[in-house]
Amino acid sequence: MPVTSAKLANDLDWQNLQAALSNGRSIPAVDGVLKRARGLGATSVIVENDYLDRDFSAEFSAFYAGVFKRFPKLCRRFHFFGEDITDLLNEADPQKIIESLNKISDSDRYLGYIVARPIQHAPLGRVVLAAPESAQATKSDLLVRSTYTTHLLGAVLRVTGTTYMQQDRRVGACAQAAIWMAARHLFSKHNGSPWVSTIDITEAASKPTDHMLSLALPAGSGGLTLEHMVRALREVGREPLLYHGNFDPTTKKITWPATIHPAAVIDRYVDSGIPVIVGLTPWAGQNELHAIVAVGHATKQLTSIDRLSSEPTRADYVRFLLVNDDQLGCYLRMPMAAGDALSETPYTVENIVYIIVPLPQKVYTPAESAEKLSWDLLRSYEAEWPTLEAKYRDKLGNSATGATHLITKLKANEVIARTYLTYGWRYKQRIIRNTCSPVLKDAVFRQDFSRYVWVTEFGTRESFNELDEKKIRVFAHSVVDATSSRFWEGRSIFHAPGFVWRWFHDPANPFDEYVNAILPIADDQPYGMKIRGSFTP
Repeated sequence: MPVTSAKLANDLDWQNLQAALSNGRSIPAVDGVLKRARGLGATSVIVENDYLDRDFSAEFSAFYAGVFKRFPKLCRRFHFFGEDITDLLNEADPQKIIESLNKISDSDRYLGYIVARPIQHAPLGRVVLAAPESAQATKSDLLVRSTYTTHLLGAVLRVTGTTYMQQDRRVGACAQAAIWMAARHLFSKHNGSPWVSTIDITEAASKPTDHMLSLALPAGSGGLTLEHMVRALREVGREPLLYHGNFDPTTKKITWPATIHPAAVIDRYVDSGIPVIVGLTPWAGQNELHAIVAVGHATKQLTSIDRLSSEPTRADYVRFLLVNDDQLGCYLRMPMAAGDALSETPYTVENIVYIIVPLPQKVYTPAESAEKLSWDLLRSYEAEWPTLEAKYRDKLGNSATGATHLITKLKANEVIARTYLTYGWRYKQRIIRNTCSPVLKDAVFRQDFSRYVWVTEFGTRESFNELDEKKIRVFAHSVVDATSSRFWEGRSIFHAPGFVWRWFHDPANPFDEYVNAILPIADDQPYGMKIRGSFTP
């Protein structure tokens, strides 16, 4: 029968599934993905035994179909469920089977799928699993995610997650797999992003070709350089932004510019829903550079002995980055430093040597530049507060209490910045639905925004020290035009207790600099942070 089912009730069932995927071999990527599926609560699986996969078909046409050794082209697809569905296929009425599968999907008990390629050394072709469960004392957030729709026996199944692929060294390396994982998410999430295979990625990286690509056959199967990776990302319609540290092979140390902190850089972009390609230096037992994809983070609560960085960011609360590693599995916990008992990777943030961010086109301001401008605005507010309070005292009500609290925390280096990229219309929608002041809502409602904006939210050490994001409170925030340049004004909105500033074009002088307006707010109150995927903080 082309479709079969099986229970996943005990260790033996999972061992049989592992053997079916890897033909009895020990493959770390297979073990890692199955561990994730089991951790999600999968209790049964349906297998499509003859599945024609578009990705493997591209690899088959480019390589396997042209070699003397015979390879099959049909894959298998494994669908995981959070309840026992093994008796469902015995149902005589096909309509009832479809209705039951649709109900399972609608109740979030469909947990994702694995497309298994018919090659023993790299069976995991395309994997989408549901978001991971949180680990002890942490809250895991899969920030780079999309809803994937698939079809089984006429039913429509949906799962929210991100894509994963195991590299096939015969046609590509970790670089192609990392770019593919990023590009496939962008294709699923955003209209207009192209569908590309690993073969397309190698082809894009090869124009123009160079001697590095010819060090292995087929060309590109030995890996890609940074230049090749940037070329490939441009071909899929993204604007790659590169951050690079300096690696000393003698001391094995990596140094970064003083203003660049890798964990903070990555966290800003994954918090924006952007998959980040991360390059790692070799670790114990590894001889080559390696590329992975950051797709989320796991946050922790700070203790009294935890110290904050200068101008701290939400990365100070991050215990792990969640990464997809084509050699080890998906949604792995990558720690800040060695020694964390809950780590799932042999490397840490300290191994990061480069970061590639596939930004949307038209974004010309990096995240750290927008955040620096936001800090400058907050410092100006601190300096001007005595004058502002004296001038608008009769209009502020109890707002002065919030201002005093925020300024006190700012002086103590206990104000936290969280910066993310979003659409201008989406930011407006979130603020209007938030619990903030009506004056702030009206100012945002009347403001014109660019397609992309950087938002920096400011809270305090205490207000951000929550695992439940719905409990986190924001005291101030700024909005910077992400399509602006360092050569002209990028400020749009700035709010802090008691006031909101707007910067906008003067219709009477369209070529002049921006003009600004300041509005006092009586009885200003903190409000909810942006929660990814939600409009109701």
